[in-house]
Amino acid sequence: MASFIPASVAYSEPLAGFFLASLGFSSEVGRLLSGIDRITRRWLALGSLTVLLVPLFVFSFYLLGSVLVVTFVAIISVSFPTRPLSLQFTKIIQGIRDFS
Repeated sequence: MASFIPASVAYSEPLAGFFLASLGFSSEVGRLLSGIDRITRRWLALGSLTVLLVPLFVFSFYLLGSVLVVTFVAIISVSFPTRPLSLQFTKIIQGIRDFS
């Protein structure tokens, strides 16, 4: 009976393929299940691509945030050159608290 089971069905769904082959649905159901197997492989490929791309996007946003923070600190340092940097941040935090 195992000879009636297509390779993709036998690999992905051995028990279901064996049961369906024993009922005589080998060729039609085998084609259907191999099509489902191809779709599943596409979704798995998309999932693995997502697993690779999500950390890349997170890291790029982290780098973008770091660049923005460094730019912000540089603008503050240039705008108020006579004050110490800690005093500048204290004034900014007080301004934010007063605003909210």
